[in-house]
This record gives sequence, structure tokens and C-alpha cells, in this order.
Amino acid sequence: MNKWSVIFVLFLLSCKHQQDIVPSIQTNQQCDTSLVTYAADIKPILKQYCFSCHTGSAAINGFDFENFDNIKILTLDTPNYIPTIIADTSSRLRMPPPGYPIPNTCSINKMKAWVNRGALNN
Repeated sequence: MNKWSVIFVLFLLSCKHQQDIVPSIQTNQQCDTSLVTYAADIKPILKQYCFSCHTGSAAINGFDFENFDNIKILTLDTPNYIPTIIADTSSRLRMPPPGYPIPNTCSINKMKAWVNRGALNN
């Protein structure tokens, strides 16, 4: 395990745990993952679900998700780790931690598609 992976795991363990908030429910709409972009799709998801703990100088464990380069490092180091820990609500490492809203299935699928296409800053 490299340095960034260890830091990321420590960051996950440092979050406060509260009661779960029910995840937003996906409607019957189609989830188009064919044209996912960072600006239009991924950054709004991160802003909604991650920025409360991971922005600016107070970012937990230094993971400032407002800075694209930090996100790119995580996605290059551990591909699909971010979408996986979001999708696995049974994991003690899951993000957002219990007590915070959970992204719906479409948002998770968009993150996976974006990572699988190289996590571009587009």
C-alpha cells in the first residue's frame, strides 16, 4: 500500500459517525453515464456530499476536494476507491459517514464512469 492509500484510509477512519440518513432514492429516470464530465457532474456530487468535511484548510486529513489535483491523485492511486466506498454502505470505511446523506445510485454510477474514463478535468 502506498503513502496516499494509507493517508486516505486514515482520513476515512477519522470521520465522526452519527446515525445514518436515508439515501436519496433514484427515480425511474435513465441515468446517462455516457457523457459524464467533472464540471457538470462530478464536482456537484462532491460539493453536495463531500465538501462539508473536505474543503479548504480545515479539510479532514488534508483531503481538499475543491482542488482537482487532490482528487486526481486519489483516482490515479486507487482507481474506483472513491465510488466504491460511497456505494458500500455496509463498510465501516464508507463515505459519507453515517449521519450524512448518501449519493443515489445514478451519482455513484457517474463517478465510476468518470474514473473509468481517466478522471479528466473536463
